[in-house]
Amino acid sequence: MKWSKFFNFYGLIFAALISLNYLFMSLLKGIPGNVVALIRVSFIVILMALFATFWRKWKVIPKKELLLIMIAGVLNFGFYTYAFAEGIQRTSATQASIIFNVSPIFSMVFSVIFKLERWSWSAFLGAAVAIIGVGIASFGGVQHGSGSIYGDLLVLVAAILYSFSSALVADINKKYHPTMFTSVLSFFGLLILIPISFVDVQQIHWANLGEVNYLMLVFSGALGGAAVFGVYYKCIAQVGASSASAYSFFSIPLTALLSFIFLHQGIHLLQVVGLVIVFAGAGWCIYKRTQKNESISHRACH
Repeated sequence: MKWSKFFNFYGLIFAALISLNYLFMSLLKGIPGNVVALIRVSFIVILMALFATFWRKWKVIPKKELLLIMIAGVLNFGFYTYAFAEGIQRTSATQASIIFNVSPIFSMVFSVIFKLERWSWSAFLGAAVAIIGVGIASFGGVQHGSGSIYGDLLVLVAAILYSFSSALVADINKKYHPTMFTSVLSFFGLLILIPISFVDVQQIHWANLGEVNYLMLVFSGALGGAAVFGVYYKCIAQVGASSASAYSFFSIPLTALLSFIFLHQGIHLLQVVGLVIVFAGAGWCIYKRTQKNESISHRACH
């Protein structure tokens, strides 16, 4: 295997943007998670629609496909984004990055259910090991006060929703340009987030929010949202979907480093042990799925 698969420029930029997104979203504790989700998805809808228009990538979507896209958009950019934004505010950025990186495991399960790929006991073994690692890391974070069971569960639910919705439209998304497809998906998610966050948006004192919070909100939507999709798709084009999805694992140590520097949050022994187990289990799971050459295109942009 070529070294470029491990050190692809766009893959590393993808991991860096994800890590910064974890950091900034965890810092937005004064803003309700549903409002953070609303602003993030709004940026994604607008920017992706502009890119699709500029590149003339719009196509008519058949009603049957549109229904599945609507369901996936509600689950993905609606409830997933909401659950993740709420969860990361209740746990640490490092803890969230460890937990969310088991999403390829859930995508494997849903891919088998939707008959997108065959069952692999070897991949399942890696998945089981990674889940054990998440449990150990979560226990370590709660024990040392850098996480919470509720926050960890919300991030885990977000990972499941993300994986399910991605598998649901795995065949459909190949027919459309990524900018157009993402814009339509996120639009349906936005329709759910607007009523969910309507009251909280009115209660926030926007004039007193501060420039730093505004900058972090813009980053989570523009760079941590829309730009992440762009560099990820470029990475897929150069190294393939399965190899590209593995780059999200680079975000874990980078998030831990950023949290240590800017938040003065250390990483504890049990979290390190859990991290190593997650790396081993999820990495093996992705490797075995790649071997079968039938894995779905799993997209990790949060």
